[in-house]
Amino acid sequence: MTALDPDITKERLAKLEEVVEKLERERPSSAKELAKSDLLSDATLYRLQVGIEAIVDIGGHILAEVFHQRTESYKDTIRELARVGIIPADFAEQNLPMTDFRNLVVHHYGTIDLAKVYDYLTEAPDIFRQFAGYYHAFMEKQKAQ
Repeated sequence: MTALDPDITKERLAKLEEVVEKLERERPSSAKELAKSDLLSDATLYRLQVGIEAIVDIGGHILAEVFHQRTESYKDTIRELARVGIIPADFAEQNLPMTDFRNLVVHHYGTIDLAKVYDYLTEAPDIFRQFAGYYHAFMEKQKAQ
């Protein structure tokens, strides 16, 4: 095992925290309110995308540097994080759909249902915090070794 680059993880964790703060600060009160504003809905989609990408980037960095593993997809990264014990398996399975959501946003594979986006928005900050917590715990264990 090798050491993690603290600058990479610190930068991406800071970005994840920033996304959480903005999602919570500017959260609309309803799906209807989200749908009323193109600016708000676009910003929300972008922030959710950035949060998901930060999660996968941090995970990918850990897998590459500590476990010498590369993954083929965002889903594979989340699955592998569970396999090596960085995140719980049930947490990984529950959150695999976020990778599909990210792909939908980025690649415009279909119509985005803003009611579903709002539902995800209400859960995403806590999910993002949980990922950050698992990463922090893992990095603390690495420091101790």
